[in-house]
Amino acid sequence: MNKNGFIPEGYVRYVLIFLLFLLVNACTHTPSSYQSSTLTDTVSIRYAKGFRIIRTEYGFIAEVFNPWQQAQNITFKYKLTRKNTFDSSSHIRNTINIDIPVSKIVCLSSTHVGFVDVLGKTSTIKGISGINNVYNPAIIRSCEQGNIFEAGYENNLNYEKIIKTKPDVVFAYGIGSESSGYFVKLEELGIPVVLVGEYLEQHPLARTEWLKFFGVFFDQLELAEKIFRQTDSLYHFWQKKGQTYTFRPVVMTALPWNGNWYISGAKTYMAQLIKDAGGKYAWDDLQNNISIPIDIETVFQRCRNADYWINIGQATNKTEILNTDRRLSLFRPFQTGNLYNNIARVSHKGGNDYWESGAIKPHLILSDMVKIFHPGDSQSDSLYFFVKLK
Repeated sequence: MNKNGFIPEGYVRYVLIFLLFLLVNACTHTPSSYQSSTLTDTVSIRYAKGFRIIRTEYGFIAEVFNPWQQAQNITFKYKLTRKNTFDSSSHIRNTINIDIPVSKIVCLSSTHVGFVDVLGKTSTIKGISGINNVYNPAIIRSCEQGNIFEAGYENNLNYEKIIKTKPDVVFAYGIGSESSGYFVKLEELGIPVVLVGEYLEQHPLARTEWLKFFGVFFDQLELAEKIFRQTDSLYHFWQKKGQTYTFRPVVMTALPWNGNWYISGAKTYMAQLIKDAGGKYAWDDLQNNISIPIDIETVFQRCRNADYWINIGQATNKTEILNTDRRLSLFRPFQTGNLYNNIARVSHKGGNDYWESGAIKPHLILSDMVKIFHPGDSQSDSLYFFVKLK
């Protein structure tokens, strides 16, 4: 301003140019993997290794790591944006964009049903793989009424019905790298496919923690976190109880199939459950997180004097065990009657709730095991998932 109280014309021009520069830069976004202006924080994940969630101003970014056995350095990214919001950030490369909350979904595993159910969102399920494997009574009724269709499996996916339904997302799982090829057609038609790898987690609570992953698709992360905290607390109650016993019974699992016994390694959630319940897993020296085939003779040498036998395939009694192989009667648990299978909750069509909601109710599996391995404090008729075979 000069001595007469006026702003020089050149100074006015400079200020206008500077303001225009600020305005242009405010409306321009430089490409980047994650736009720094929209990222907020990473959601706390205590046990799970297979996913990450990042909060953003408009929703979430969800990442899934190595979602099938022996996968390495593979990441799938999903950008979740709340409906009716304007996200001006740049797109993330190699990322599937999904509007949330989703209202129509297809589940290619009955385990996914358990996660969706605990969030109170079963009404969003429009298709399921293996309808006869479902336990949830409400889902069964919807299937019988024609409101939920059979989605099929992998190379036999019911593409026609999936495409006709136009789901917001298809929750899938992969057994191997070839599985991703079955979903390319859906993705090419604009149907997002989300890979879920909860079954690969090594800790029971890590599997449960995938509830947070499902929760962000329904924009219900807070509810998912609340349910998880409750489950975490209940699990540790039974874990502490299991560790109070000095006796550690040896526990064997599964049932042979086609001449081989598929044995899970010590780095699996089942081995962890047995340990936390105060038992000793018969294969605790098998340091892997996958199932491997072992011949019956080798299993007999290792497990013939085991104390308990649990998760015995689909057997409902001793006769069905013998029908698999007569030599199984030589195992001590068969002779002592310490045979327990996870078949207490099975639908009229054969759907087993252990495989459906067990992932989100590990505290109930653990409480069953504590009662089985240390029967002095409780009776087997109080079991939730397990029954004693006769």
